[in-house]
Amino acid sequence: MIAKTRLRNKRVIFRLKTIPTIYSGTVQRLEDDGVWIDAPDFFSELQKDAAWAVLAREIQEPLLFVPMSSLLYLMTAKDPTPQTA
Repeated sequence: MIAKTRLRNKRVIFRLKTIPTIYSGTVQRLEDDGVWIDAPDFFSELQKDAAWAVLAREIQEPLLFVPMSSLLYLMTAKDPTPQTA
């Protein structure tokens, strides 16, 4: 199991298995089976899509739940190496 606690409040880039686009965002919340990501680019696309536009505009502060099983990959910056005295 991936230790997701290190992802909280980190900028990430990710790709879903079913969508060929790469998105970015900030991990806001963690669940056992996935993460909640503030992903403005993803929601911007939804607002432009005729099928989703009305619903997407109604959500004031959207967060995207991404199940870990739906990720092709998720990347973030490496944690800094602790300094020894």
